[in-house]
Parts: sequence; structure tokens; C-alpha cells
Amino acid sequence: MNNSNGSIQGKEYALLHTARDISIVDPSGV
Repeated sequence: MNNSNGSIQGKEYALLHTARDISIVDPSGV
């Protein structure tokens, strides 16, 4: 994992997956 190079891409990727997980737990957050 290279945090320097893929920090922005990694954050977007993490946000997408976090949002998906949250939407499964809390559909009202969609």
C-alpha cells in the first residue's frame, strides 16, 4: 500500500465502501 500516491483514490474507494456499508445498516442515510 502506498499512501503517498493513492491517498485520494484510496479515500474515495474507502468512502464508497463505507457509504455502502452504512446504507446497509442505516437505509435512512441514503
